[in-house]
Amino acid sequence: MLNTKEWELLNDLVAELYGIGNAAAMRKAFLTRLMALIQFDLADFNLAKDDRPSRHPLTDPVVVSIFDKEKEEAFLREYETKYYEIDYVSWLFAYHESLAYRESDLIDAKIRKGSQFYREYLSKFDLSSVAGVVVISAGRLMGAVTLYKSERKGDFSQRDLYILERLLPHLQNVLNSDKEKHSKDKEAVDRLLKYHYGITTKERAVIELICQGLSTEEIARRRHVSPNTVKCHISNIFNKTEVKSRTQLISLFLRKGFLEYLGRS
Repeated sequence: MLNTKEWELLNDLVAELYGIGNAAAMRKAFLTRLMALIQFDLADFNLAKDDRPSRHPLTDPVVVSIFDKEKEEAFLREYETKYYEIDYVSWLFAYHESLAYRESDLIDAKIRKGSQFYREYLSKFDLSSVAGVVVISAGRLMGAVTLYKSERKGDFSQRDLYILERLLPHLQNVLNSDKEKHSKDKEAVDRLLKYHYGITTKERAVIELICQGLSTEEIARRRHVSPNTVKCHISNIFNKTEVKSRTQLISLFLRKGFLEYLGRS
């Protein structure tokens, strides 16, 4: 199904998966190399959230696309804030095992094209052909890669699905390893924030959202509190860490190597 050159590209991609230690850099490199094997217009590589009940189980998306950053951000933002609840394949994130898929294999075309999710979201962005992988380990969601392209360019092929299936066990290995390391390091960061800086659980949650770039109003909506409450938390955080701005706070965490563990929910 693949020629010699394509197998070389696939092997290089797998080698790079195992060779890059930084999670965000690994995911960016993976999607960039994948674009040489599978034609897509936009792809995102998300990680699973850390053991916290949530409406949307994925976080920290890394994106590679043919579009500008504004369209990428709008596509991701609208999915998380408006369309996740009506995504007809969101059940995949609670599936019991890893899976490579094409949406066209999972749902009848007439039903799919008649759905609100397809009409108002996928068609709006002209990204109606969808394929991907969901990575599950021991019944637990680890991450997901989703590929999109214009319907005018056709559906993803059986060859594309074959490539995703070949990559799936490697993605599972890498995400398992990253998850174990991240969990141990994150526990150490949490202890330091709590005992050295005196950061409370609520302040810890606000810090994560600050590190994700959310505004005060966005944090308030996410935490289901008033903006004034968020401002109070931020003031306390600044006092405890002896900084005067969000920029200084992020710089502090970057210097101490905390940022990787505070920017993921």
